[in-house]
Amino acid sequence: MISIHICEDDPTILTFLQKKITDICMIEDYDFTVETVTTSPQEIVAALSSNPRQGIYFLDVDLKDETMNGFELGKQIRSLDTRGFIVYVTSHSELLTETFKYRLETLDYIPKEDEKHMLERIALCLADINERCKNDKREKKEFFAVQRMNETSYVPLEDIVYFETSTKKHVLNLVAEGAFIEFYGKLADIQEQLGEAFVRTHRSYLVNRSFISGINKQKKLIQLTNGNTVLLSRTKKNEILALLEE
Repeated sequence: MISIHICEDDPTILTFLQKKITDICMIEDYDFTVETVTTSPQEIVAALSSNPRQGIYFLDVDLKDETMNGFELGKQIRSLDTRGFIVYVTSHSELLTETFKYRLETLDYIPKEDEKHMLERIALCLADINERCKNDKREKKEFFAVQRMNETSYVPLEDIVYFETSTKKHVLNLVAEGAFIEFYGKLADIQEQLGEAFVRTHRSYLVNRSFISGINKQKKLIQLTNGNTVLLSRTKKNEILALLEE
């Protein structure tokens, strides 16, 4: 989920932008959420300073603030979020070249004069950002290599639901979305290799955290998002409960 931050000195326009951007994200099912809506540039900086991560920023240029204008705010944002997407929505189209002076690498500079055109440009920006994020995710996809005899299979980590011990000696089962693979190995070794993305719920199971949806305390089972269940040991119950509360 990528956070959207909006900074505009006119409260009416600020509310308008919040509603329209939220509507676009909901209609298009983008993995974005409007987090900060403010007339204060300092609030944007504070939010980013306390939680520095990639974001989307819709900024006015003339913020009626004594300490910084929209370009200076953009410069501070860029120092904290080098990969963020900055979009200016402003009445001052004549100041477009200032973005080059501040070296902000903005995604777009949208005039407010024509509301229909402004909303079309905002929608295009969000679509562009969504596509870039999907491409980044594909490029960063990690795989788990399974060696069987003379063949190596590569399974995307995000598709693996869990590993479990088999009734066959020294054999593990890899259960993924659309795949079931038997191979030789030890759960302890795989847990060390994959790190915090997978959690040991029981001596016989190593589960992908993102697939855990709940706990059946009475039956000592973990419910998974794909409808399956796996065993939960008594010693792991509190750890899994804490995970679900995150």
